[in-house]
Parts: sequence; structure tokens; C-alpha cells
Amino acid sequence: MVTHVVGAGIAGLAAAVALAGAGHRVRLFEAAPQAGGRCRSFTDPILGATIDNGTHLVLGANRHTLALLGAIGGQHRILAAHLPILDLVSRRLTELRPGRPPAGWGETLRAAGLPWVGQHQTVAQRLGRCRSYGSLWQPLCVSALNSPAETAQAALLARLLRALVLGGPQALRPVIFPDGLSAAFAGPALSFLRARGATVRFGHRLSAIHSDHLSFGDHTIALAPKDRIILALPADGARRLIPALPDLACQAIANLHVHLPGPVALPGGQPFLALTGGQVQWLAVRGAMLSATLSACPARPDPATIWAEIADLCGLGPLLPPHRLIFERRATLDHAPATIAARPGPRTPWPHCFLAGDWLASAWPCTIEAAVESGLTAARLAVGQDDLLFSC
Repeated sequence: MVTHVVGAGIAGLAAAVALAGAGHRVRLFEAAPQAGGRCRSFTDPILGATIDNGTHLVLGANRHTLALLGAIGGQHRILAAHLPILDLVSRRLTELRPGRPPAGWGETLRAAGLPWVGQHQTVAQRLGRCRSYGSLWQPLCVSALNSPAETAQAALLARLLRALVLGGPQALRPVIFPDGLSAAFAGPALSFLRARGATVRFGHRLSAIHSDHLSFGDHTIALAPKDRIILALPADGARRLIPALPDLACQAIANLHVHLPGPVALPGGQPFLALTGGQVQWLAVRGAMLSATLSACPARPDPATIWAEIADLCGLGPLLPPHRLIFERRATLDHAPATIAARPGPRTPWPHCFLAGDWLASAWPCTIEAAVESGLTAARLAVGQDDLLFSC
């Protein structure tokens, strides 16, 4: 039996690693010339440096992601458990720390879903009357869920807060990737797979699924009766192959990568900083490279206006250094109640075919953790092994 994993983003890599690590035969197909999907690094000719195509926050609560990194030997570093937050209006610096509520305990417990929170409630409906709504909960919702508080599901934010703030001392420990996302995920995952006999093929875009073969344009792959398929594709790619899947609303994310004259230290002492009171939600630094993230971004932003908002945090003037703006219109789901309710499970109309991806039903928003967890779930279903784990 062979499991054919289609898509070498984080979900597909996770599924393939789980299977190959347990001794199962795996074939991995990817339409692009490289693995990693939206979580990869590339060398930018304008900046003359290697950058990540997006900024992704991984925390100690993301146990499946940490298990995957441990299995493949992905390069990462776990930092002290605090998350600095700077308000750009008041210039007040606060921190999220384990066991310490970000607002009063009353507000925090309400945000965490206590007492009961309805599945159709939005964050604005749930927390709009709280004193800290405008300064904390509204921007936190955009940062964490990549969706406006007026439309984002309160229950999803509540689950996230319970996992992070009330999840013990390890939950809020940030995980960083000193050499970039590809050195943490795609590179070591591919080495892991090849060392265990897996076949990896790039430039293969799946065009159709048949009972006895997969069509990749004018090329076909035969399917044996016991073979399994895992479709680890973005939501629109999976829907192209399975029209019955829901058309899920999405949000855009913009990332501005700036090549600074030299390394800088951000307020709060961490290599990343959450921001409120402006258009930027996150800053991250790696060496002389600064990345600013704008979540739930309604239109392609102007790099100059972004730089005007953050330049003084780097101790620099108004002249924008060499930069690259990456704007993804369908970067993540719109985490509204209707969208959350429509997120499908991993099964498809075909009993031998399963789905993986961060857009599937999950306790997490669209994150690396949701992608890894979905890949592991699909791998378990494909081989009928509920206790399958990541193993070296």
C-alpha cells in the first residue's frame, strides 16, 4: 500500500513525515518547484537576502508542531515565556505572561469563554462593552485570528486564550526559527522523507482523481486497490478537485520585509513584538531583516505608510530602506461564525481519499499548528492507525 500525498505545504509534509516515520510507503507530489507552501524561505534579489514569505508565530502550546520539529530535527529555539505588546498611540509596553491576565480577571475570563459563549457570537458582541476592548481585545483578535472583531467568532478566540493564557507556564513560550522557515520545516522534512525511501516529485499539479489513477496533466500515476490519497491543498485547490467542498471566505495578509542597515532590538526584548493602535499587528527581526505583518488587510498597503508607523521603533528615520511587500489575498480563512461552521472534516466522498490543511475543522485558527494537526489526522485515517505519532 502506498499513500499518495498531494501538496508539500506544512499539512502535506506533516502527513508524509508521520507515515514515513512509521514505516509506511509515501509518494509526495507538489505543483510548485519547492516545498513549504506559505511557510517557506526564499532568496530575494532586491534585498539580497533570504526572507520568509510570511511571519508565523509558534508557541509552546502548539504541541503537534513541536513534535514535528523534534522528529525531523527542524532548526528552532524556544524563548522565555512572555509576549510583549506595544500600543503605538500611548507608547505603553505590556506583556502577556503565563497565569497573568492580559486585562482584569473578569474581562479575561469572559474573553476565554467563561461563562458559556455562543458559537454564533462575534468577538465584538462578546467583548465590545469591555473597558479594554479597543486597546486589547479588538487588536488581539485581528492579530490572532486574522479577522476583524466585528465578524470573528468569539468561541474561537476563547479557545485560543484558554490554551495560551491558562495553559500553564510552557504555553506562551515563543518558538523562533533563526535560519528561517525552510530550515525549520521544508528542508529537514524532505531530508527525513528521502532518507526513509519516500518519493518526492515537484512540478506535479493534480488535475483529476480517478478510481485507478491520479492525473497530473498529461502524466498519470496508477493507484493500487489499497492505495490511499491525502489532498493537502489550499481550500480553493481542494474545491477545484472536489466541487462539493464549501467555498470558504478568506482574508488577506500583507508582509513588509525591510533590509535594515544593521541588527536592531525591538521594545520588550524579544525578536518579535505585537502592536496595537495602528495598521501593523506584528514586528519580527532576524539579523538586519525586519518584517511587519498586517492581518485582515483589506487592500494592498503602501510600504511608505507602514514604514512611517514603525521606523522610530528601529531607531531610524523616514527614508524607507530596501524592502519587499508580499500581499496574499487569500492567505487565511475569515474566521467568522458561518465560516467556522462550514470548515469541513478530513473525509471526502471517496473512502480512500482524505483532506489535510489548516482550513479544515479545528480548535485552532488557520495556523501552522492547525496544518500540522490536520496532516497527522489525515495520516491516521489513511492507514487506520489512531495512535500514529511523529517519530524519528
